[in-house]
Amino acid sequence: MGLREAYLGLMTDMGNQDADWVHYVRDNYRMIVDTSRWMYLDKFKHNTMRHRIEDFLRDEFLDADITWIIFLINQIGSNADFINLDRLLVPDMDVLKKLRQQFVSIRSNFKQVRQS
Repeated sequence: MGLREAYLGLMTDMGNQDADWVHYVRDNYRMIVDTSRWMYLDKFKHNTMRHRIEDFLRDEFLDADITWIIFLINQIGSNADFINLDRLLVPDMDVLKKLRQQFVSIRSNFKQVRQS
């Protein structure tokens, strides 16, 4: 297996490794925010997980690959800023999955048109 195949194997559907996907999410920012829900944070749990949002998301049974989307919609700069929060806006996974399906469909249609 080559380096490209190994890298593509590490890519996830919701991750930020694909620049086109990131751009598509940013284009749909308003819809993501409008369909998101507030998650109120338990002070004790938040203090034990501060600066570790991926661990916090896993503990809440959420996909850690949406961390960058949570950073985006909550205007959090990095893990270092994941402190002293009362609540966190969390995107609806069904909406993200639908967006991902739309993105894949648009991308495949674009590739077909390009190859013609």
